[in-house]
Amino acid sequence: MRGFLAALVCSSLAAAAPGTLKVRVKSATIDMPLEQYVAAVLAGECNTFRSDEGIKAMAVAARSYAMNLRGRHAAEGYDLCATTHCQRVALDAVTPRLASLAAQTVGDLLWFEGKPAFACYSRRCGGSTEDAAAVWGGMRAPFLRSHADPYCARQPGGEWHWSAPAAEIAAALGKSQLRGPPELDGIAIAQRTGSGRARVLALVGTGEQVRISASSFRFAIGRALGFNTVRSDQWSVARVGGHGAGADGARVGVAAPRRRGGGAEDDATGA
Repeated sequence: MRGFLAALVCSSLAAAAPGTLKVRVKSATIDMPLEQYVAAVLAGECNTFRSDEGIKAMAVAARSYAMNLRGRHAAEGYDLCATTHCQRVALDAVTPRLASLAAQTVGDLLWFEGKPAFACYSRRCGGSTEDAAAVWGGMRAPFLRSHADPYCARQPGGEWHWSAPAAEIAAALGKSQLRGPPELDGIAIAQRTGSGRARVLALVGTGEQVRISASSFRFAIGRALGFNTVRSDQWSVARVGGHGAGADGARVGVAAPRRRGGGAEDDATGA
């Protein structure tokens, strides 16, 4: 805990910080005041929170996350998008309560090594968070180490499952320029992270095995087939059926494991 407190500091926003962000909302780019953006993120990401203090904590995290990632879409002409790729923005859903709670934290940021911290968050961690280094390729963020979260583990309703024809999965991977066997027959988890999430997958078929990052697989499937398919990197996999099993041929199914008290990881915002 001492290392955490030494690494992460909460203080007010420097005067040099921008008053507005360029945010892409659907097909429009909006110059949005920072505090209006924070309130809209609260509406999009945590409008079901009951605790006022929880919402204020989220306001600080959302503001810090936005300032850390400001300009990630600079090549496209704006700072941030309004989807969960950055943070979900719901301008039309901002209530007086959310606006008031955001205003009570105006300018507050989490800082790490002299700049706004990468204050990422998720909807549900399944009872154990993940090391930032395992998710983002060696990122140095000592305040984002894996640890148990018994409160999250008690949340019900986190289990999920998804399956699709192997050919459909292979096509989705191809759209993201990920190579697999010419004829995909199955998927295996070749390596897991310290918290038990999939790190490396083995794509099996036609006498060949190709290894790819589990997160690259998840994002490729999400882009092609929807992000309500493979919802996290915490899952098991099973081959369902085989060649000639119905019109679809081989099918591959994945599912989040059941955890004591319910709950399985379900990401809300990523990088």
